Amino acid sequence: MLAAEYGPEWQQLPKRKLSDIYRAFPHDRIGCTMLGRVAAHNIMRGTSFGVALMTKMMEKVAEGSQIVASRFLVLDAKNDKLVDVYKEYGFQRLSDEDRRMFMHMETVKKFESA
Repeated sequence: MLAAEYGPEWQQLPKRKLSDIYRAFPHDRIGCTMLGRVAAHNIMRGTSFGVALMTKMMEKVAEGSQIVASRFLVLDAKNDKLVDVYKEYGFQRLSDEDRRMFMHMETVKKFESA
């Protein structure tokens, strides 16, 4: 099925909430990549190592999405401070009840070309 056959919702996917995206697709499931915890040791604070680690991780996820047909990157933030950090990268909260966050794969791919 071509992207044009999904209708106007397809063009707006990166700007929409995940719940809206579920309704835009005819399938009951959408492929996602779930990211485990990634962290830099405390002695690396202030060295931009965390930024480099996150950027490299995004590149690898973008590469892998070509193989596993993943449309979203999903992660669980450990605390509210990390929620704010992940928001700076472009992640959005899945709901207000928990710290699960997601990013559309098109946004992840921007890190690959940067």
